[in-house]
Amino acid sequence: EDGSADFDYTSTGNFDLTLRGLPASTGIVALDSGGQQLGAGTSDGSGTVTLTMTATGTNTAQLLTNDAPALSNLAPDGTTETDPDVQLSVDVDDTSFAKLGGDSVDVEFYDASDDSQIGATQTITSASTVTQTWTQTTNGNFDWYVEATDQYGQTTTSQDQSFTMAEPAPVLSNESPADGANVNDSPLDLSIDVEDVGLGDYDAVDVEFYDGSDNSQIGATQIISSNGTATVTWTDPDTG
Repeated sequence: EDGSADFDYTSTGNFDLTLRGLPASTGIVALDSGGQQLGAGTSDGSGTVTLTMTATGTNTAQLLTNDAPALSNLAPDGTTETDPDVQLSVDVDDTSFAKLGGDSVDVEFYDASDDSQIGATQTITSASTVTQTWTQTTNGNFDWYVEATDQYGQTTTSQDQSFTMAEPAPVLSNESPADGANVNDSPLDLSIDVEDVGLGDYDAVDVEFYDGSDNSQIGATQIISSNGTATVTWTDPDTG
């Protein structure tokens, strides 16, 4: 990695090149003077690597070590989330970003429950914070992880990260008629104030009124998209 050429070769097709005396268990990349990849592989415990060289013609190669991407600051982990649009994030770095030819890293987020990918693969070419929105439809506990693979085939997989989804339930208040009131109207207008932290953003609320004597629904279901008052007319309430 001193910036000078390590070897020249001429070929008319692909061939395997075995090199010895390199750092053990390390990603090794052969690049030309313009930073284009000629071959890549990972050395074994004795420092031996076999590279499949794919560039034909006469080429000058420089050898570089290639570390796997580094992952840090994964979030959320160990938190309770109230917004179903949960933003996952991770800081990704790679020592090869600054070397000859640079590097690119594919970053993928996964649902740890079934290893299905969350969102699309994102590719970065410099140290970056990568984010992905994971929308939840139910409350509960969720696990996720990240996988980062560089262009030379080195992969880093994070440990599972966990969070609890606890989107708050709607809050009801100011019911009318008030509990215990005596009324003599028929039909009878019922109303109640409904508040929900997600209204106007990610949530809508279905409001239904019921006759407590037989659990039959009074009127139609109302869908509200902002905090306010829901009302219904009870056409034939029983006396009592």
